[in-house]
Amino acid sequence: GHFESKLLQVWAPSARSTHLRRWLEYNENLVRETTDLVHAADIRGLAQTQLSDFGDRASSCSEESEVLGMAHLTCFHGTDTVAGAYAAWKASGGKATGSSVRALAHRVVQGHPEEIDSFKTLLKVAGPGGIGSYVADCYDYPHAVRELLVPLAREAALEGSTIVARPDSGEALEAVKVVLDAARDAGLCRTNAKGLIEMTSLRYIYADHLDFKALIAAGYSPPACGIYGMGGMLRNNISRDAMGAVMKVCSVGASHRPVAKFAPGGKGSIPGLVAIRPNGSGDPTVFPADSASNDFGALELLYDRGHFTRAFDEDADFATVRARVLRDYDTFIPSRQVLSPAVRATLEKLAAHHVRRIV
Repeated sequence: GHFESKLLQVWAPSARSTHLRRWLEYNENLVRETTDLVHAADIRGLAQTQLSDFGDRASSCSEESEVLGMAHLTCFHGTDTVAGAYAAWKASGGKATGSSVRALAHRVVQGHPEEIDSFKTLLKVAGPGGIGSYVADCYDYPHAVRELLVPLAREAALEGSTIVARPDSGEALEAVKVVLDAARDAGLCRTNAKGLIEMTSLRYIYADHLDFKALIAAGYSPPACGIYGMGGMLRNNISRDAMGAVMKVCSVGASHRPVAKFAPGGKGSIPGLVAIRPNGSGDPTVFPADSASNDFGALELLYDRGHFTRAFDEDADFATVRARVLRDYDTFIPSRQVLSPAVRATLEKLAAHHVRRIV
């Protein structure tokens, strides 16, 4: 029972990755609509940099950061979650699996002129073409952007480097537009074929409650102006309740009589022995399984009454897993009926019996 529970904990990273697939789809549409990129690989490449994992502080423990941090990296490249990035790095044989923006620390940046020396050192470490973030808590952030960051961004442009401004307080749209308007006025931008402004050597990074529609209305292309992230929402809004499913016994006895649990709020388990096979459109769908043939389609028995049925594939590195995840996401439509008519009929029959028993 203990190990079975551990195996079932795969629901958390699976659900997180599935949720992130929707974010990736949203980001790709945003890139397509607001930039000049047309090739699918280029659109995805930019979209995968547009949601960084800032959720480490919202995790309950390092183990959670590791598992959910790796789930984030199945769809996106940006991460500040060290535990997840390190686990993915180990699982890839020491190959890089994510990226992070170098930044001056919170609490120490106050907008004083001498801080530019520290920032120049950071960019020097990053090297030509590198990127560095100015995380500011100063009272006069507009002054810091205009008088400190804009001149530095002009210097950075000569080496193809990028300065990233990080306003750490204030109203989201207002704080971001301080950076955008200063860069526009300084000529650190270009206008794309859609008539939207794209930043060059001065951008911003932001994570909380930023309205992309308002940015577009102001004449800016969000994917070509900033770097975006998410914190607690990458950890705290995931639950089995949100999935509307419970994990319970699905059949009993030698005849495998189907049973199901019906919980308040619409949650329920899937009745009977089931298999996952392609439907008429090729999408994975839950069908009744033939107990005699022991064929469960895509479902594979790994652990049975205290024993593993086969050795785990330890040679499948993280890059292979990520490629498989993205391939499947591209192949199957995101919103569909996953239960076959036969399984739904069994579920409805059991539900009716459940209601009669309660009455």
